[in-house]
Amino acid sequence: ARLEPFYADWDSAGRNGSFEQHLVGKKHEVANALLAVTDERARQSHGTVRKTYEKLRPQGEKNVEAAVPGLATIIDRHVS
Repeated sequence: ARLEPFYADWDSAGRNGSFEQHLVGKKHEVANALLAVTDERARQSHGTVRKTYEKLRPQGEKNVEAAVPGLATIIDRHVS
């Protein structure tokens, strides 16, 4: 569901290039969209869990951004 807006954007733009290229070109936005799931869960947590998540979130964003190309490759196989 978090990647659906990226697919819709790519599709409405005439599917220029592969979906993989589209996601990699927007890896920062894709990472933040995916991390929004854990952001919501962290907001519902209390105390130590929330504080720990907030401290680790920036590093998590970097790690998810680094994983976007691999994720995009897998998704593109099923979209094409």
